[in-house]
Amino acid sequence: KSESKFNKEFLHVLIKLIKKKELLVFTPTKSEGNGYVNNGSITLEASLNTSDKELGQTLLDTFKLCKK
Repeated sequence: KSESKFNKEFLHVLIKLIKKKELLVFTPTKSEGNGYVNNGSITLEASLNTSDKELGQTLLDTFKLCKK
């Protein structure tokens, strides 16, 4: 793929660690102008005790939300 086509299809997820709650918050974003903005108020959460498989699935689910 060309770089410009790749950049148009690029997905970006913000992941925030909230230590006090032992929580990871996944936020989907969408491309807007030269950057990325929050894709609405949708977030997914996962406990720090979550298995690697569940964390991976949460990340994949968040990427799917980027496309909406």
